[in-house]
Amino acid sequence: MEDDVKTLGDYISIAWRRKFHILIPFIVVLLITVATVFLLPPVYKSTGTILIESQQIPEELVQSMVTSFADERIQVIKQRIMTGQQLFGIIKKFNLYSDELDFTPRSEILEDMRNRIQIDRVSADVTSRRNRSAAIIAFTVSFEHSSAGLAQKVANELVTLFLDENIRTRTARAEETSDFLKKESERLGAQIAEMEAQIANYKQENEGSLPENLPLNLQRVVTMRSALMNSEAELNELNERKKLLLVDLETLQYNLAAGSGMSEEQQRQKAELEALQNQFISLSARYGTEHPDVKAIQRQIRAFEQEYGDLSDITELQSQRQLVSQEMSELTRKYSAEHPDVKRLERKLEGIDAMIRKSEKEGKTDESPVKDGANPELMQVQAKLESLNSGIERVKKARVDAEKQMVELDLRINRTPQVERGLDALERDYENTKNKYQEMKNKQLQAELSKSLEEEQKGERFTLLEPPLLPDTPVKPNRPKLFMLGLILSMVGGIGVAGLAESLDGGIRGSRTLASVTKMTPLVTIPYIVTRKDEVTRKRNVRLFILAIIILGVCAVASVHFFYKPLDLLWFIVLRKLNLT
Repeated sequence: MEDDVKTLGDYISIAWRRKFHILIPFIVVLLITVATVFLLPPVYKSTGTILIESQQIPEELVQSMVTSFADERIQVIKQRIMTGQQLFGIIKKFNLYSDELDFTPRSEILEDMRNRIQIDRVSADVTSRRNRSAAIIAFTVSFEHSSAGLAQKVANELVTLFLDENIRTRTARAEETSDFLKKESERLGAQIAEMEAQIANYKQENEGSLPENLPLNLQRVVTMRSALMNSEAELNELNERKKLLLVDLETLQYNLAAGSGMSEEQQRQKAELEALQNQFISLSARYGTEHPDVKAIQRQIRAFEQEYGDLSDITELQSQRQLVSQEMSELTRKYSAEHPDVKRLERKLEGIDAMIRKSEKEGKTDESPVKDGANPELMQVQAKLESLNSGIERVKKARVDAEKQMVELDLRINRTPQVERGLDALERDYENTKNKYQEMKNKQLQAELSKSLEEEQKGERFTLLEPPLLPDTPVKPNRPKLFMLGLILSMVGGIGVAGLAESLDGGIRGSRTLASVTKMTPLVTIPYIVTRKDEVTRKRNVRLFILAIIILGVCAVASVHFFYKPLDLLWFIVLRKLNLT
């Protein structure tokens, strides 16, 4: 049994038999292709090239405040230009989409507008020092439209927007940086002024306890201690001199009294009275004026005075009171008012005061029997005594003042470590803020230079390298490619339809097909008998086929001439390729 293998003649027979299945799809697809190629509107593309120029002044001299990469800035500017407001401004300016604005959604118009805009970056074969990637030296801005003039105008508008937006963005960023640093500098300046006021107030509040006052305070303490020791020695010396003067005064008064006409008996009685008075003063100092022994002494004194008269010397009592008062003032500086010695002197002072009041009540004065003014030696001693009393009071006052100053100096010295700690904290914060302020001022100066750099366009900038030109030829559609694709599709479609029709046909054609179906080989095959009608039909079909081939050939040649290259130019190219020229 023979295999059902078709020969070339079988395929030719099938093609001839299915010629209309081949021709009709071929012609239909080809006509659709030609109509599409002719009817599709042309799309023109206008492109402008913008060069990215590096900073003209070396960065070591002036540092720009714009630190973003060129690629990043291009994307940012693109997003700002691609906003709906910007795009609709361009649409209204050039009257784009005039027919679609009334019935087409705004979002679709914006999407189509964005699709027509194209931004392409141009990279160099060098590596950027910042991000270690291919450096971008330029970029192109393109716009597509069916009108070449509108494509050029819109592309020019887009290029202008890119250049203006770049200048505005860089200048605005430099201004924002400068304003921010200026505000920070002003804030730090105000903070420094406030801290200076705090330090000044702190020093004023702790005047005398500052660390720089410590050496002077220590020196003053040493000086005050030396002064106190000297005043103590001077006070002791004055007291000794006063005691000697009091002895001299008593002796002188006694001699004057003895020489005033008093008998020896009267002098003995006066001495006895003074002994009783001294005993009264001693007992009253020990027990108080209400003690029985003190009362007894008082009665003896009154009895003695009733018998012999009042022979007491009020001057002597006043001298004793002065000595007791001085001793009491010295003890009160060392001890409290409840100390036994202080209490004893208070009682002794009360006893002397009682005797002085008694003498004054009885009409006695501090005058001696002989007038003091009549004795120059007595007046001289009294004057010296008054001078010594004044000196003692002066030394005591100076000593009290020195002790107060010593206490104040001790407080200042003790407070110095705490004051120094607080002052160090304030000055440390002040120095840190001052350094930060100086750093901020330096940055502000750098920002001002960068701002001037951007305003004068001396930094990195976008320069129009090639403006958008009026396109001569459309970029879309590619008519030769579309025609060739349609021609191939028409051929494939015709052959496919013919093959499909042949596969669906159940007829038996030829002896081999019959043998394949019946599994038997026919004994005799009768050839096809061509009638006159068949001959006429064949000739007509041949003429139609030839005519179709001629028409298709003419269409193909015309398409090549009009959509690819002129035939004369193509002819010369072929001759040059064949080396026939």
